[in-house]
Amino acid sequence: MKNTTNPNPNEQSYSNAIQLSLPLNVGIIIEKDDPVYSFLEALQGVNLTKYVKPVRSNNTHSHDRVRLLKVLLFGYMDNERSLSRIASLCKTDIRYLYLSDEEKPSVMAFSRLTSLLTDTIENIFYDITKHIAVDLMEIDLNEGYVDGTKIEANANKNTFVYKKRIINQLPKVNERIREYIYQINELYGYSYCVLGDYYSGYVYSICQYLMEKIVEQNIELQYGKGKRKSYLQFVYDELLKLAVKLDEYEFWLAIMENRNSCSKTDYDATFMSTKWDYYNQSGITRPCYNCQVQVSKGIIVNSEIFQNPGDTLTWQPFMEKFYEHYGFYPSTPVADAGYGSYDNYMYNLLHGIKLC
Repeated sequence: MKNTTNPNPNEQSYSNAIQLSLPLNVGIIIEKDDPVYSFLEALQGVNLTKYVKPVRSNNTHSHDRVRLLKVLLFGYMDNERSLSRIASLCKTDIRYLYLSDEEKPSVMAFSRLTSLLTDTIENIFYDITKHIAVDLMEIDLNEGYVDGTKIEANANKNTFVYKKRIINQLPKVNERIREYIYQINELYGYSYCVLGDYYSGYVYSICQYLMEKIVEQNIELQYGKGKRKSYLQFVYDELLKLAVKLDEYEFWLAIMENRNSCSKTDYDATFMSTKWDYYNQSGITRPCYNCQVQVSKGIIVNSEIFQNPGDTLTWQPFMEKFYEHYGFYPSTPVADAGYGSYDNYMYNLLHGIKLC
């Protein structure tokens, strides 16, 4: 073998070989104050087997589902929401390697896990919270602080739909429909009902009948500049436009239900004034969610997301959710004046909640 020497004696060469060294268990490498140990301690008193089946299938590539659930919950705690991102961290991050026992599960493994869960992640959150607050820290859940904040949705601010605008436009649309129905009843002897309010299905049926008459009378449809339409085609086109507009209004009113607005790209978001817009009096509203949180001794014991811009209407369903998960109503919750209303005060008195 040819012996090669370094032509530059002042230059030091390094080898790319990596020496295998102990420890072989990645858990020893993790710092003792890492959140993964607090996470595992919090899960010690929680029975995760009731949410998934811990047994493996006959497939040699399957994974322990309880272990996968722990990895998934830690990923959520680590602000990782993408399953592909969590699967990638299981190959590179020593904390995820430690939790998965170095099995390196794939994206499909986590996807199958989410479909096999017997309960929601929210209920798992409450089980963990109850164990931390009651068993480990012995917190009195009767005392807590309730407050909310508006979180902007992932939707464009110019995609607004306001109920008030639709309600203001509906009488004008109905009036135009009535005018055309009056005319075709008088000119052609039809007997369509003249109503106060119309719905799109009824107007579509009129359009369908008019089209049948156009075909029956061999009327050639005319479109474009310099073309003269027949009156029957003109009424058909106008009623069809109004029917489409009425159908659109009905769709958005069904989406909004009791809300005053929604977003075209996120139907659940409601347009609200954030603190920045409120204090600067800009008059801008943004698609947001009203997030309510109850904290006791630094631990989040209750949380919920609402579509109401104000906090007044969130108090009663928020307390009902607390009762659903803990079996009692907190006696002394603390909240600001934004929750104050006659209905909420009476609700507190009826359920043993003190008026502080």
